[in-house]
Amino acid sequence: MYKLIFLYCSCLLVILFTGCANVSVGKNFNNLDTVTANSYKPVAHINAYNYGYYLFGEFPIITGSAEEVGGTSFFYDQATIPKMTGLVTAESKKLKATNTVNLTSSRSSTGGFSLWIIWFKEVQVSGDAIAPKT
Repeated sequence: MYKLIFLYCSCLLVILFTGCANVSVGKNFNNLDTVTANSYKPVAHINAYNYGYYLFGEFPIITGSAEEVGGTSFFYDQATIPKMTGLVTAESKKLKATNTVNLTSSRSSTGGFSLWIIWFKEVQVSGDAIAPKT
């Protein structure tokens, strides 16, 4: 019995000290024009991803930090579509793109693995950074 409690508590500790935000950038378009407007060229495809753990699906315990990619945030909900959209557009600006188009988002959550006490939520937003042709 004690081994089972220890295993469960160990798993909870591992869960509690993880949370991740990630931004990935793809720039290889194989010389294909992925933009339908003739006056623009593709700069990059950007994908922002974040996940976290929530108490009863509502109260954030730990999430990835949207302010510091790779960091963690305790008790503050940063795994949201608006936060990830901000990461995508900020990365687009860093790459000297003038527009970010084709934004898509997805969000999912599950709590069944912990009897709906601790919930896992993930958010993903992606878009294409474009700039005028020179």
